[in-house]
Amino acid sequence: MFDIPDVKRRSAPRRMARITCEAVTEEGFVRVGGTLRDVSDTGMLLESAISLAPGEEIYVAFRLPRSTQWVGLVARVQRASRPIEGPVCLAGLTIEEMDPLERSLLATAIELLPARPQKRKAPRDYAAWVAEVSGLHDMLALGH
Repeated sequence: MFDIPDVKRRSAPRRMARITCEAVTEEGFVRVGGTLRDVSDTGMLLESAISLAPGEEIYVAFRLPRSTQWVGLVARVQRASRPIEGPVCLAGLTIEEMDPLERSLLATAIELLPARPQKRKAPRDYAAWVAEVSGLHDMLALGH
């Protein structure tokens, strides 16, 4: 029997954190929060006092864990929801713009933070499975 591979969702593992940050919307510079619940060098989960919508650009500044160094970045909201437990919005952000040196400092600073446990199993990559089963993957690799 053939195994159907899982889809990879993130390019970098998220690290658990509780980092106070300053975040504002691009449009109108409205203050949105808050606290970073997890972070990687490619994205983060922001706890916000206001609702955010996918596609919104957010400016975020925070102090690196165990450091006095501040970093700033531009991120885009990928998903947002209101949890049942309280009046905060949780927004998954992807880092769009960040100084390369600051990104390197961030990656180093979060290495010692605990990895965020996976809450759900990755979905199946049916397209990759069909290509493998049909031999299409091999034909493409050979240049046919």
